[in-house]
Amino acid sequence: MSRSLILPFVAIALSSGPLAAQATPPAPPRTPPEAPQPPKPFTAEEHARYMALGKKVNTWFFEGQADSIFAIADSSARAGMGGIEGIEMQMERFGMRAGAVIRVVDEKMTRRNGVAQFWFEAEFAEYVDGALVLRWLFNEEGQLVGAGMGPKGGAPADG
Repeated sequence: MSRSLILPFVAIALSSGPLAAQATPPAPPRTPPEAPQPPKPFTAEEHARYMALGKKVNTWFFEGQADSIFAIADSSARAGMGGIEGIEMQMERFGMRAGAVIRVVDEKMTRRNGVAQFWFEAEFAEYVDGALVLRWLFNEEGQLVGAGMGPKGGAPADG
């Protein structure tokens, strides 16, 4: 090959760079995911209203007033309750396993996934493995939209 043909070829090869670098644009810098926002605090009025409602539902539960609980549930919660009979069955099952309240550990309002949640934590006569928690979830209209009960360690975190 003559020298005049080699120089342009070398110049083209050196200026073109690796093919992969030409075909793949650089990745954009990673942005960290947004931190979850803290739950909206309750106003004094909301706190008082939800606490009163939570205590009322809790009393109904321990007094066997399934019809009252069913009456304030929204349609979606009603669908999951199994009717008044389903609530009565849950009351009976809970009473047999837990027994009577020995000591109330805590009653508070929290938010669970942004929904108002009344939290009742207590020690019971028949349940010796620690405190049990009953949770009543309410929408803005004061309807019961969910419930949970079980050992404190199994209760989902606030948020």
